[in-house]
Amino acid sequence: MSSNSSCATSARSKKLKVVSLITLTLINTTWALSMRYSRTRKEDLFLGSTAVLMSEACKLILSANLVVFTEGSVTQSLKSMFDCLWKNKCDTLKVSVPALAYLVQNNLLYVAATNLDAATYQ
Repeated sequence: MSSNSSCATSARSKKLKVVSLITLTLINTTWALSMRYSRTRKEDLFLGSTAVLMSEACKLILSANLVVFTEGSVTQSLKSMFDCLWKNKCDTLKVSVPALAYLVQNNLLYVAATNLDAATYQ
């Protein structure tokens, strides 16, 4: 009985990995193409920093919803997030350094998409 459940778990895990890879590939491709298109139009340009901020806000909302779904209730998810972020301050600091670098990188990508031709940008 144990081997059947481990096979089912392994198959589900593999399927989740494939779906995640395909989803991430589609998201990154769509993001790069739409960003390049939006930055090369002849109309007024939006601020790249605003686009980065809104993108991060959407990620925060989606992540919070996933935590609520995983934990089962809003109260339990808030407690879980508090425990992960506040009680493990050292881990939060370790994660915040690459997050800030990623924020700078995203802003620079908008600058690059605005000022470089398509071949150089890719």
